[in-house]
Amino acid sequence: MKPCPFCNDEMQISQAQPLVRCTNKACTAYHIRINKKAYKDGVIEGFVKFWDSYPKKVGKKDAITAWIKLNPPKDLRMAIVASVIAHAFNAEQWESVKFIPHPATFLRGRMWENEVIKKQIKIDPIDKLELRATPTKPPVDAMSKEYLEKIIKLTAEMMKSKDTNRKKAILQEIEGIRDKITKLKGVDVG
Repeated sequence: MKPCPFCNDEMQISQAQPLVRCTNKACTAYHIRINKKAYKDGVIEGFVKFWDSYPKKVGKKDAITAWIKLNPPKDLRMAIVASVIAHAFNAEQWESVKFIPHPATFLRGRMWENEVIKKQIKIDPIDKLELRATPTKPPVDAMSKEYLEKIIKLTAEMMKSKDTNRKKAILQEIEGIRDKITKLKGVDVG
């Protein structure tokens, strides 16, 4: 007998009927009795694959009960899992988690047979606008670069300083450098 696919504990076979269940009381499969033939055919392994691929993991016990009641053959198990994956990645209906049905509802309603309404790619009106040439930065001469580096150093020093008088002095020095740059370039540095 294979171990339980949920918890890897051993499975218990009922003496009176050909039913199987997990021996671990904390396991989901403990509360559900499964037909021995269906268990050997891999119905629980199919549910594990379904559960792993399903994006909204709620009501596991209810979902496994619905799965066992459905008792899908191997080809149907694969079709259900493929449908879940298609819905999860492509369906407009499942864009938000709040619109995804519970797994048991999905199984009981045979929703794997539903059409997958593909997501519409929305083109923003801004994407339709013609592209303009990007503005180029004016060339930076050595003098301007030196002034900017000095402003950066002074700003860092001002942020570290705790003395308000020193901060005011540094701020005045930065203003003086900005004025020099404005005179050199003829533009306001801001």
